[in-house]
Amino acid sequence: MLQRNFLTANELQMSEKMLEAHITVLGMLEREELTNDRKGYYALTYFSMENWSACIWGHVGRVLEPSGRFSPCDPRYGADSVSAARFDLYYPKRAQVFDGSEAITVPQAAHALRNFLTTGKAQWAKVLAEA
Repeated sequence: MLQRNFLTANELQMSEKMLEAHITVLGMLEREELTNDRKGYYALTYFSMENWSACIWGHVGRVLEPSGRFSPCDPRYGADSVSAARFDLYYPKRAQVFDGSEAITVPQAAHALRNFLTTGKAQWAKVLAEA
């Protein structure tokens, strides 16, 4: 795993608890605990940027609220709105036009999440172009 040179919660416009949840999800992605295999859907190990409950946002929510009652705008987590950069992380524009054959992979999502945590931007276009 790469060294942690992450921006602060304040710089990323989120609470410390929210930042820790993002870091936890990054670790899950990098260790390949989350997979694109649909068999993991009910085991909560399924990852897909095309499915709100199985994408980065969904897994951050699961870390914060295992009960499943989570909103990224929840004031309990220090955010009453989602920054544009975080919105781009959760909903990459290109992901909305993928068909089933071009799904974002777990390593690509990990790369984009690491970019977000270290630079404040997911840089999806760059990540997807490197594939």
